[in-house]
Amino acid sequence: MNITQKILEATQSTLSVEIKSFADVSIDSYEEGELDHVNYFENDTKRFTATEDTLKEDILSNLEDYVENVIYTDYNEESIKEQLADRDDSSFFVSVLVDNDNTEPSETQLEDWKNGTETLYIQDNCITISINGTDIECELLNELLFDTVTA
Repeated sequence: MNITQKILEATQSTLSVEIKSFADVSIDSYEEGELDHVNYFENDTKRFTATEDTLKEDILSNLEDYVENVIYTDYNEESIKEQLADRDDSSFFVSVLVDNDNTEPSETQLEDWKNGTETLYIQDNCITISINGTDIECELLNELLFDTVTA
């Protein structure tokens, strides 16, 4: 067995997983919806390893952590299921309404925004999950994570 075969054999049982995203930020109007694009940035990337036996649980727990601690919003499994079911590529979105400081707006800010006296922003976070360097299609992610087979 040559060195390449030895390395392949040693690493085949380990899956390298990466969750990454970028954010498009636009002014959001309560009356008119999404307006001018004002910012773009890449969020931190989360990397971890898993095995075939733990892949589903590891991705789910790391995705929840990523949404809550990188994107800074509540994890909504139903929304993610819907996104995965509706997408035909390898990216899905988690959108967050934020203030000037890129944080969740207060109740007062929300009321002022509804009255047109506060500017808030919609932050659309485009998330991709890759395994061993390959972006995984949403349909496959949906099947893996939620045991959902789409027609």
